Amino acid sequence: MKSIWYISKYVKTSHVGNSGSRGFFLLNELSKSNFECTIFSSYPFKYQKSYEKIISNIKRNFKYIFINSYQYKKANSIKRIISWLDFERKLLFLQKINLPKPDVVIVSSLSLFTIINGLILKKKYACKLFFEVRDIWPLTLTEEGGFSDRNPLIIFLKFLEFIGYKYSDHIIGTMPNLKEHVNNVLGYSKEVTCIPIGFDDEEINKTKEITKNIKMLIPKNKFIVGYFGGIGISNALDSFFDAIDKMKDNKDIHFLIAGEGDLKHNYYFQTKHLTNITFLPLVEKKFIYSLMSNCDLLYFSTHKSRIWKYGQSLNKLVDYMLTGIPIIGSYDGYKTMINESECGEFISPNDREAIIRKVLTYQGMSIEKRKHIGEKGKKWILKNRSYKRLSCSLSKIIFKNI
Repeated sequence: MKSIWYISKYVKTSHVGNSGSRGFFLLNELSKSNFECTIFSSYPFKYQKSYEKIISNIKRNFKYIFINSYQYKKANSIKRIISWLDFERKLLFLQKINLPKPDVVIVSSLSLFTIINGLILKKKYACKLFFEVRDIWPLTLTEEGGFSDRNPLIIFLKFLEFIGYKYSDHIIGTMPNLKEHVNNVLGYSKEVTCIPIGFDDEEINKTKEITKNIKMLIPKNKFIVGYFGGIGISNALDSFFDAIDKMKDNKDIHFLIAGEGDLKHNYYFQTKHLTNITFLPLVEKKFIYSLMSNCDLLYFSTHKSRIWKYGQSLNKLVDYMLTGIPIIGSYDGYKTMINESECGEFISPNDREAIIRKVLTYQGMSIEKRKHIGEKGKKWILKNRSYKRLSCSLSKIIFKNI
């Protein structure tokens, strides 16, 4: 039985009531097929008050190790960096004597600092090191965060990125064109495999109907455009809310917003005088598909940025496609699942008028045509993106390298 250690500060687990996340679901599937899996994470659990390290045996050959590191509230604060450093320090000195020796250590960003622990573990256990990239840092900081290339933090993060790519035995990316970026950083070609965001069959089976209180907030006999997900700086929603304001006199179209983020209150007060928008309270994952099913069109957005030339694999797009509802997105990067499945369309980022035109186009379609477009996405995602299928890809890479 081969042993895998998966290290990422931000891995949730449905085992303790959360919605779960990619790393957990991938290793859960591998643990069913002759792999001994261990996750090291610091995802904050509200009930956890002790500063002791906790080892939770999920099942015989699957362990989840929670490292209680410093927590923070705002993602764009220095406290986030402090939290990263605290996690790495505690991970470094964590007693691992009772754990199975790893054949493969998978270091998953963020945080990039974890690659240091990965290299130490690779040397200590003479195992293989995989570097998994879920977000391209520090490029994201310089492209969307306003950081200068000469900033000391950026210089250090670029160094960590370089050694991570150079000294790892294999690189995994959730985005389809990461190889181009890796080659640019290294100056030579290195093998990169795309294992994107997917879905878990068991999580879908946990889906429940939204409560009557929530359902009452959704207008009847309207064309509903939904946005579900983060509401922060990185979500590029200014043009979307401008479009909502511009369409305030169209009584047949209504916008439904569900999510959390630093800018939620700003947008709420910006649009509270409008009657064509509804902000919903935080909705649990198990209700999200039921909630989305009340929409006729789903929207997502990104900034115009160089990072998208390497592709993207957003969680929300997987959820969107599983609903069988058409999707429009403000995005101009590398092709996505929406291109492959033809379940929606893209428009230029930060273009309010383009958003309005597309919303009106889909409103004018017949219900049958919209349903046909949306169902193409659902069929495609069910066929190609289950974590059971994606874990097979990861398994092949592991056996190829050990």
